[in-house]
Amino acid sequence: MYTNEIAMKEFFDNFDIEEFIPKYRGVVSEIYSKQLEDLANNFWVVPPSFSLFGAQILSPKKYSPDELATKFLNIYSKDNYKIFDIIIPHTDREYHDILNQVLACLRQGYFGICIPTLTSIFEGVIAGKLDIHEIKYQHPLVKKIDTDYYTGVELFTALSINEFIKVFFKPHNFKEEKPRNLNRHWIQHGRIDFDYTAKDVIQLLNAVCSASSLVEWRSRLANGM
Repeated sequence: MYTNEIAMKEFFDNFDIEEFIPKYRGVVSEIYSKQLEDLANNFWVVPPSFSLFGAQILSPKKYSPDELATKFLNIYSKDNYKIFDIIIPHTDREYHDILNQVLACLRQGYFGICIPTLTSIFEGVIAGKLDIHEIKYQHPLVKKIDTDYYTGVELFTALSINEFIKVFFKPHNFKEEKPRNLNRHWIQHGRIDFDYTAKDVIQLLNAVCSASSLVEWRSRLANGM
């Protein structure tokens, strides 16, 4: 047996996946934390279709935060939001009908009805499906990332949602000016003026699909698929 083959055999014989995954998560989190935070501040989540783009898209050498946000918007807007026809079937089956209804409203320009619906769905996904019951939703996915061993694309999405929730659920006084981004508290408590845009719907629909894709992934994992 060649030296390289022996070394490889020894590596895999002594490889401990339970030890490796937390270290891997820590490295990915450290390397991409700033990019994921910038994405969230632009109200974007790393999508469940991330594998189509590749991790290099997050490199600051490739795109600035604003350029990356624009690229995401262009991808999702193309061909009458066709990418959602691909993404929605890969979300939790329970949400297929309502997400397709939202997509139909997006395509018809009925943006106002989409945002409150998506806000409720998103909160339901993270609270009920991802077992996050803390009211303030601070660092909501840390335990889930550790215990469920998210890896690959799922890890990027989970870390990205963690940053997104910090923005979406950020307290914002009702007496102040309207938040720069959509805000869960303003929407759920009726502090809205319904001047939503297609971009608002695309971004929140992407966040819902991304969170729901984690639910679907966990289901496949539990079933050994």
